Amino acid sequence: MTIVFSVLRLALRTIGLLLFFFGGGFTYHVAADSDFTSPFHFGVRDPVVHGVVLSALPMHEFSGKYAIYEYHYAYHIAGQRFDGFSYADNISAEKGATVPVRYAPRRPSLSRIDNMRAAPFPWGLAVGFAIFPALGLWIIYLSRKKSESAPRHVSQA
Repeated sequence: MTIVFSVLRLALRTIGLLLFFFGGGFTYHVAADSDFTSPFHFGVRDPVVHGVVLSALPMHEFSGKYAIYEYHYAYHIAGQRFDGFSYADNISAEKGATVPVRYAPRRPSLSRIDNMRAAPFPWGLAVGFAIFPALGLWIIYLSRKKSESAPRHVSQA
């Protein structure tokens, strides 16, 4: 019977390690391209100027059933030109279109097209992916906890 429990614990640890490492890799990839900063850099009271879309290219990544598009745009503040990139999966803007650009007043070079993201993925996607490595750690913890509390047989000599 203890052999069965040992095999089950080993299987649980293996599943936990796989979830932790593969889930961690996916989480790292998605989190590196997620828009965590927009809520901190842009507010509804920040200034909005008109910009022009220079290019709209589909990326090789998808958000649900929609392709993510990368929009390169230009805008002017006090006679100085700034360029930026925004990302969206369900909003379209063609090359040459005029778009509202929201920028940080203290750093005018920091901007995004209004109602778009400053990175390809929304922050919630990265948080969702983080469940997998956390689940892996929890499974590893439970398998170790069970092995430490398992009864040990003492041989009588």
